Amino acid sequence: METETLLAETLKEYPGNPRKGDIDKIAESLIANGQYKPIVVQKSTNYVLVGNHTLKAIKKLDWDFVDAVVLDIDNEAAKRIVLADNRTSDTSTYDYNLLGDMLKSMPTLQGTGYDAAALDQ
Repeated sequence: METETLLAETLKEYPGNPRKGDIDKIAESLIANGQYKPIVVQKSTNYVLVGNHTLKAIKKLDWDFVDAVVLDIDNEAAKRIVLADNRTSDTSTYDYNLLGDMLKSMPTLQGTGYDAAALDQ
């Protein structure tokens, strides 16, 4: 897979994407870490299949460009990718001991998506 750099303004959110994301946390991560993984875009429509909320955060930050993997696929395959990406994230879990250890090892939680309250839990 090749990554392309695209103008953010040319990309469109996937219509009817049922996923809700925390744009502010994603923007915080982008500021601290940069864009460390590409979004996924359907070539024929410019719809974002994976990374709709990353695109929203990039636009909120007024960044002009986004790294993307562009797939030449039909609409059914596109919808399947949107659903699979959302669902596979939902069914994941954590080893909370390892997560706690990793969070405690950080000098700051800035850009991690976690805060002190989450660490206390």
